[in-house]
Amino acid sequence: KKENNQRKHVSTRSNQNAVTSLPRGGIHVNTSIGAIQFGMPPETIKDVLNLGLDKPRMYVVPKERFNLSVGISVAEIEFPTFYNFFILGKAVTLIAYEQARQDLEIVLQEALNGPQNEHLYSNTDQEYRDCTPEKRASCPDHEKELDYFAVEQELINYVFFDEKRYAYLKDGDGKQVIIFDNEDEFCFEVFDHQAYLEGIAKETAASSQSNLADLDLTYESDPLQDFIMARAGGLDYCFQRIEYSEVESCRDILGDDEEDLSSMDELMDDSDYENDSDSNYHRSQLMATKSLKKSKQKDVFTIPKFGLTVLGNSHGFDPTSSTTGFVVWINGKGVMVDPPPHSSTVLLEHGIQPKSITAIILTHCHADHDAGTFQKMIRDDKVDLMTSATVFESFTRKYSAVSGLSRTFIQQLVNFRPMFLEEPNYWNGAQFRFFYSLHSIPCVGFEVCYDGKSIVYSGDTFYDRGPLLQLKEQGVLSEARANSLINFPWHCDVVLHEAGVPPIHTPIKAFLELDEVNRRNIHLIHIGGAEADKAKKEGFRIAQPGVENSLILRPPTEKNGNMMRLLQIISTMEIFEHFSISKALELVLMAIPKRYKPGDIIKSEKEKIEKFSIISSGTAFAVAELYERPLSDGDYFGELLFLEDPSLHDDHLDEYIIADTFVETIELDKYALKNLMLEDDTLQEKMLRIINARIDGSWQAIQANSILSQLGVAQKTLLQSMVEIKKLKKGEIVKMEITDENGNVEDRAWQYGNPVSFAVIVGQGQLIFDEVHGNDKDETIDEDDMELLQTGMLLYDYFKYNRNKDKEQEKILLNNNADQWKLTTTLRAHTDDTVVFVIDAVRFEKFIHRIPHLLLGIFKSPVVLF
Repeated sequence: KKENNQRKHVSTRSNQNAVTSLPRGGIHVNTSIGAIQFGMPPETIKDVLNLGLDKPRMYVVPKERFNLSVGISVAEIEFPTFYNFFILGKAVTLIAYEQARQDLEIVLQEALNGPQNEHLYSNTDQEYRDCTPEKRASCPDHEKELDYFAVEQELINYVFFDEKRYAYLKDGDGKQVIIFDNEDEFCFEVFDHQAYLEGIAKETAASSQSNLADLDLTYESDPLQDFIMARAGGLDYCFQRIEYSEVESCRDILGDDEEDLSSMDELMDDSDYENDSDSNYHRSQLMATKSLKKSKQKDVFTIPKFGLTVLGNSHGFDPTSSTTGFVVWINGKGVMVDPPPHSSTVLLEHGIQPKSITAIILTHCHADHDAGTFQKMIRDDKVDLMTSATVFESFTRKYSAVSGLSRTFIQQLVNFRPMFLEEPNYWNGAQFRFFYSLHSIPCVGFEVCYDGKSIVYSGDTFYDRGPLLQLKEQGVLSEARANSLINFPWHCDVVLHEAGVPPIHTPIKAFLELDEVNRRNIHLIHIGGAEADKAKKEGFRIAQPGVENSLILRPPTEKNGNMMRLLQIISTMEIFEHFSISKALELVLMAIPKRYKPGDIIKSEKEKIEKFSIISSGTAFAVAELYERPLSDGDYFGELLFLEDPSLHDDHLDEYIIADTFVETIELDKYALKNLMLEDDTLQEKMLRIINARIDGSWQAIQANSILSQLGVAQKTLLQSMVEIKKLKKGEIVKMEITDENGNVEDRAWQYGNPVSFAVIVGQGQLIFDEVHGNDKDETIDEDDMELLQTGMLLYDYFKYNRNKDKEQEKILLNNNADQWKLTTTLRAHTDDTVVFVIDAVRFEKFIHRIPHLLLGIFKSPVVLF
């Protein structure tokens, strides 16, 4: 909270200050040769415009160009470059390491002029499969269209850090700024010739002199000024240290609701009731009060049968509004279209869980459309990504360059569903028709129909009947292509059409030329500022962002609606995912629905467990002495009902469940669930694993890990159901019984030379790698030694396992390279009573590939994940 307060203060400093931390991330610095910005998260140009700062033409590209914790690029060069070139008529200067140049140019290529010709698939079977000959004739000639829009001028100049990590910037008047990348202390140091930098705290000369020894500088500290002067060759330089950490690089500005944060702090703070003899009762009352207060602040959104929620309605240069993106709701699930960054935060404020969004549509690869797409891919459960082959491949090339991840790895983070052009595509019961719009790079729009209603989205496009006919005459468009663009489906119930500056966007005058019948359903989007005001004066509606402004075409229905929603929830629950349709239907028919208000106690701490409950909508909290966990759609409780030893119940009677919002559950008594478990060995095994996990301490171990703790409750429960507990004495090697595909069981040890067979989560005690500490049982190791493996650490050699898997699949004997796929460490307990949780590698691989941000975390931190 203190950091948030400071952040808000610093980000609104006056333009006369030299250093400004920007709200979305990055740091703006005024110098004698102009403004320099360190780091570039998406929409960063809007911060500069809103704060009235000098518009930077020089940008420092950080060595780490992707912020993993937030899921956002911090080297988004597109819109700073586009703003300077297309609006100010100037090129930008990027200060970077030379090895980054190729990646930066790939990003700009895909965003400015689109894919190279060999990567365009128009009029091929990869994009047009079974459409009619007439529709096939309307496909674009991408090469001609991209050539028409192509920008040939140079938009970027480069200044590279040298081998000593210095970059030298000069202007026409001979003024010079030197930037030193002090990577050892996670900061940049700026030396400005004949300029005084004002602002945040300054370093002493003594602490920084060694960094600049190569420049042959001497230092003088002026007691009358709050700065340090450096002298070299008779020139004065002012020295300023720019702290640039992961926090500074990018911020989730939508998550900075100070009131909500303080409420959660109070909610989880034990100080109000730690001296009370019945603390759980008082805690439940406090939680109920907070829940009621929260429920009055924001209504919980009920997902419609068919509808639309706009998340942002403007473009990348509008400082007052978010970039364009929205959700189409179909049959209780959502597909996000070009989600703006941090969209999940907005939806969560209205009780919409990320798991309600199971697909993304990506229209094209400009940063104001794809930045939030990549974030959604890696922050939440794996989703379907729906777009054309051309756009998807452009996206993977671009974000491979942005993130440093291989294209193959990025493809693993999402379920790509290629959308075939001009023919029916289906998702969750609705029919989609995708088409190519007319834009500077390949861009798709779509029409979606469900239950007699329809929505069409233009995508970014140029629409103007007269100029389109001129493009046909010039040979840029075929006659069929021009006609398909002119004959836009204005008849749809909701027409989301973009507007903006031609020739890559649609001017307002084009809509004024439409018949009144064709204008009546239009909601303009991708428009802001003066253009939006102009459109309103002409009588046009602007698509309004916000859950409260959702357009409902088919409301949720009680009849059959609840049945469909429950079947959808059950199908996503790992314990039931093996169910046939008939068995899932049997579960729903046996279940008893229940409803609770915010603050209601769903299960008290003294209540005997008599039922197994699944949350079908809303959010709640499960609170016990050792943990607190949020619950939402698809989460469940009451599985301890099936403990074979009733005495174990006593240790868990203190868990109680309280409604945070309006909550609906379905409940099964023990006889109903046992009926489902009859002759279902799979369900019995899963349930027993989950029950054992509740009492083995694995929850606390998972919570102690920086990445695993971010998993949802259902994901943590699934992980718990996969673990086996092992108790070790000092010196024992970690082992696990592994069953091969033939049913043979053998002990596998985490030992040098063995294949990777399992993952380990440290539950209690400490472990060591022999290769790091030696294998002397009696050796004493300082407990503060950072090399010790302690509670919460996840140990797994992802790369060795996958090399071994590739070897087996390709049936290649690696001979001299055998160590490429075998363990190079031996893992053993360093303390008595060590507890670890082991997970079979085959199951663990399936698990991590369902959760992109976990897979990415393991990929970035091989072997040991803290």
